[in-house]
Amino acid sequence: MLVATILIGFAMMTLGVALLFLGEVPFLSGKRIPAGRARWIGAIFVAFLPQALAVRQLSNAAFGSDAVQGPVVIGGLFVACLWTVFAILFRVMVPKREPREPKSAISPLEKANPFDAAPAGEVDQALPWTEPQMENKSAGKSPAPGKSGKPKAGSKDPFDFS
Repeated sequence: MLVATILIGFAMMTLGVALLFLGEVPFLSGKRIPAGRARWIGAIFVAFLPQALAVRQLSNAAFGSDAVQGPVVIGGLFVACLWTVFAILFRVMVPKREPREPKSAISPLEKANPFDAAPAGEVDQALPWTEPQMENKSAGKSPAPGKSGKPKAGSKDPFDFS
Protein backbone atom coordinates (compact mmCIF):
# COMPACT_ATOMS: atom_id res chain seq x y z
CA MET A 1 0.00 0.00 0.00
CA LEU A 2 2.91 2.34 0.67
CA VAL A 3 4.08 1.98 -2.93
CA ALA A 4 0.62 2.90 -4.27
CA THR A 5 0.47 5.91 -1.97
CA ILE A 6 3.86 7.09 -3.16
CA LEU A 7 2.92 6.63 -6.83
CA ILE A 8 -0.39 8.45 -6.47
CA GLY A 9 1.31 11.13 -4.37
CA PHE A 10 4.06 11.55 -6.97
CA ALA A 11 1.51 11.94 -9.77
CA MET A 12 -0.50 14.47 -7.76
CA MET A 13 2.66 16.35 -6.80
CA THR A 14 3.78 16.55 -10.42
CA LEU A 15 0.42 17.96 -11.49
CA GLY A 16 0.39 20.28 -8.49
CA VAL A 17 3.83 21.73 -9.22
CA ALA A 18 2.80 22.28 -12.86
CA LEU A 19 -0.35 24.12 -11.76
CA LEU A 20 1.63 26.22 -9.27
CA PHE A 21 4.10 27.36 -11.91
CA LEU A 22 1.79 27.74 -14.91
CA GLY A 23 -1.03 29.71 -13.34
CA GLU A 24 -3.95 30.06 -15.78
CA VAL A 25 -4.41 26.81 -17.72
CA PRO A 26 -6.94 25.51 -20.27
CA PHE A 27 -9.71 23.23 -19.07
CA LEU A 28 -12.70 21.43 -20.59
CA SER A 29 -14.47 22.79 -23.70
CA GLY A 30 -12.22 25.81 -24.11
CA LYS A 31 -12.74 27.19 -20.60
CA ARG A 32 -9.72 28.29 -18.61
CA ILE A 33 -8.92 27.79 -14.95
CA PRO A 34 -7.97 31.21 -13.52
CA ALA A 35 -4.47 31.51 -12.09
CA GLY A 36 -5.60 31.83 -8.47
CA ARG A 37 -7.77 28.72 -8.59
CA ALA A 38 -5.08 26.76 -10.44
CA ARG A 39 -2.53 27.63 -7.79
CA TRP A 40 -4.90 26.60 -4.97
CA ILE A 41 -5.46 23.26 -6.70
CA GLY A 42 -1.70 22.88 -7.20
CA ALA A 43 -1.08 23.52 -3.51
CA ILE A 44 -3.65 20.88 -2.54
CA PHE A 45 -2.10 18.32 -4.88
CA VAL A 46 1.44 19.06 -3.69
CA ALA A 47 0.38 18.72 -0.06
CA PHE A 48 -1.27 15.29 -0.53
CA LEU A 49 1.80 13.03 -0.23
CA PRO A 50 3.31 14.71 2.86
CA GLN A 51 -0.13 14.78 4.49
CA ALA A 52 -0.77 11.13 3.68
CA LEU A 53 2.51 10.01 5.21
CA ALA A 54 2.08 12.28 8.25
CA VAL A 55 -1.55 11.25 8.89
CA ARG A 56 -0.58 7.57 8.65
CA GLN A 57 2.23 8.04 11.20
CA LEU A 58 -0.01 10.08 13.52
CA SER A 59 -2.77 7.47 13.41
CA ASN A 60 -0.22 4.74 14.26
CA ALA A 61 1.11 6.83 17.17
CA ALA A 62 -2.32 7.79 18.49
CA PHE A 63 -4.19 4.48 18.15
CA GLY A 64 -1.41 1.91 18.06
CA SER A 65 0.01 0.00 15.17
CA ASP A 66 -2.61 -1.02 12.59
CA ALA A 67 -5.58 -0.01 14.75
CA VAL A 68 -6.71 2.09 11.79
CA GLN A 69 -5.90 0.57 8.42
CA GLY A 70 -3.55 2.62 6.22
CA PRO A 71 -5.68 2.39 3.07
CA VAL A 72 -8.66 3.79 4.96
CA VAL A 73 -6.73 6.81 6.22
CA ILE A 74 -4.97 7.52 2.95
CA GLY A 75 -8.11 6.84 0.86
CA GLY A 76 -10.10 9.22 3.03
CA LEU A 77 -7.47 11.91 2.61
CA PHE A 78 -7.38 11.28 -1.17
CA VAL A 79 -11.17 11.66 -1.40
CA ALA A 80 -11.01 14.83 0.72
CA CYS A 81 -8.37 16.33 -1.62
CA LEU A 82 -10.36 15.47 -4.74
CA TRP A 83 -13.59 16.81 -3.21
CA THR A 84 -11.83 20.08 -2.35
CA VAL A 85 -10.46 20.36 -5.90
CA PHE A 86 -13.94 19.72 -7.31
CA ALA A 87 -15.37 22.42 -5.05
CA ILE A 88 -12.76 24.89 -6.34
CA LEU A 89 -13.39 23.89 -9.98
CA PHE A 90 -17.18 24.00 -9.66
CA ARG A 91 -17.36 27.74 -10.46
CA VAL A 92 -15.20 27.21 -13.54
CA MET A 93 -17.50 24.47 -14.83
CA VAL A 94 -20.79 26.15 -13.81
CA PRO A 95 -20.36 29.96 -13.73
CA LYS A 96 -22.94 32.14 -11.97
CA ARG A 97 -23.29 34.52 -14.89
CA GLU A 98 -22.31 34.83 -18.51
CA PRO A 99 -18.65 35.64 -19.13
CA ARG A 100 -17.86 39.28 -19.76
CA GLU A 101 -17.20 40.49 -23.24
CA PRO A 102 -13.61 41.58 -23.74
CA LYS A 103 -13.03 45.30 -23.66
CA SER A 104 -12.40 46.91 -26.98
CA ALA A 105 -8.81 47.61 -27.85
CA ILE A 106 -9.51 51.33 -28.32
CA SER A 107 -10.75 53.29 -25.35
CA PRO A 108 -12.97 56.37 -25.80
CA LEU A 109 -10.01 58.61 -25.02
CA GLU A 110 -7.92 57.07 -27.77
CA LYS A 111 -10.64 57.57 -30.37
CA ALA A 112 -10.36 61.35 -30.25
CA ASN A 113 -6.64 62.03 -30.19
CA PRO A 114 -6.07 65.39 -28.45
CA PHE A 115 -2.64 65.74 -30.05
CA ASP A 116 -3.89 65.88 -33.63
CA ALA A 117 -3.13 69.20 -35.30
CA ALA A 118 -6.12 71.52 -35.22
CA PRO A 119 -6.72 74.38 -37.66
CA ALA A 120 -5.03 77.66 -36.69
CA GLY A 121 -8.29 79.34 -35.69
CA GLU A 122 -9.22 76.56 -33.31
CA VAL A 123 -5.81 76.50 -31.62
CA ASP A 124 -6.29 79.98 -30.16
CA GLN A 125 -9.76 79.10 -28.90
CA ALA A 126 -8.90 75.63 -27.67
CA LEU A 127 -5.65 76.60 -25.96
CA PRO A 128 -5.90 80.21 -24.75
CA TRP A 129 -2.70 79.97 -22.71
CA THR A 130 -0.47 79.30 -25.75
CA GLU A 131 1.35 82.09 -27.53
CA PRO A 132 0.34 83.00 -31.06
CA GLN A 133 2.71 81.78 -33.74
CA MET A 134 5.16 84.33 -35.04
CA GLU A 135 4.94 84.87 -38.77
CA ASN A 136 8.21 84.63 -40.61
CA LYS A 137 8.45 88.02 -42.37
CA SER A 138 11.60 87.07 -44.20
CA ALA A 139 9.97 84.06 -45.86
CA GLY A 140 10.73 84.02 -49.55
CA LYS A 141 13.54 86.59 -49.33
CA SER A 142 17.12 85.74 -50.05
CA PRO A 143 19.56 85.78 -47.15
CA ALA A 144 21.52 88.91 -46.39
CA PRO A 145 24.74 89.38 -48.36
CA GLY A 146 27.63 87.45 -46.87
CA LYS A 147 25.28 85.16 -45.03
CA SER A 148 24.21 81.91 -46.49
CA GLY A 149 21.41 79.79 -45.11
CA LYS A 150 23.89 77.13 -44.02
CA PRO A 151 26.66 77.43 -41.45
CA LYS A 152 30.21 76.88 -42.60
CA ALA A 153 31.42 73.28 -42.84
CA GLY A 154 34.17 73.83 -40.28
CA SER A 155 31.87 75.45 -37.71
CA LYS A 156 31.34 73.94 -34.30
CA ASP A 157 27.59 73.54 -34.78
CA PRO A 158 26.68 70.09 -33.39
CA PHE A 159 23.50 69.98 -35.47
CA ASP A 160 25.20 70.53 -38.83
CA PHE A 161 25.02 67.20 -40.63
CA SER A 162 26.00 68.42 -44.09
